[in-house]
Amino acid sequence: MPESKKLIYLSDQDDRCREETAGLLAMQGYDVATFDSAEETLEKAAATPPSLFITSMGLGGKMDGLGFIRALKADERLKAIPIIFHTGARRVMHMPYVFAPDPVHFPVFAVIEKPVRPAYLYEVVEKALA
Repeated sequence: MPESKKLIYLSDQDDRCREETAGLLAMQGYDVATFDSAEETLEKAAATPPSLFITSMGLGGKMDGLGFIRALKADERLKAIPIIFHTGARRVMHMPYVFAPDPVHFPVFAVIEKPVRPAYLYEVVEKALA
């Protein structure tokens, strides 16, 4: 359980996944705002920056998850906020490799595979917010 309520922005075009993940985080005491597009998330973050971003590859709008991460890292006000990449691409596309954080090429705090395991989600979010 977080010491004080932390604001998390969760972006995913998959309604079910977005709402399930938001529900899990809310049960742990986090304040979660959900979005289906990068553009909508960036607009909200410009006015009220969160403590953490969680995004997937698939987003509504013109920008995918990778473009969204690039946009966050290019914004001086938002670039220090941790990002968790939440994806099911490896499973869906039968990829033989995993996504891994890289400070230059994939600047995210962590990668969480879908379907999410609640205990692992809580652990990674807690570490990202520490």
